[in-house]
Amino acid sequence: MAHCAKGNRPVLVEQYSPKILHTDKSEVENTLNDYLQKDGVPRVKTNVSTILNNKEDIFE
Repeated sequence: MAHCAKGNRPVLVEQYSPKILHTDKSEVENTLNDYLQKDGVPRVKTNVSTILNNKEDIFE
């Protein structure tokens, strides 16, 4: 999901600009925060932050 955010996309993803469809954004936020509580390593913190800050670019 983090690779769907603008500025963080590989070339192929940038070209096709994929979106995750029919997703309740509040449910995603709760799920990501739960995961962050279980696995708080820096990589996870960065990806969760990227996803939450770019919800409008990632989800439709």
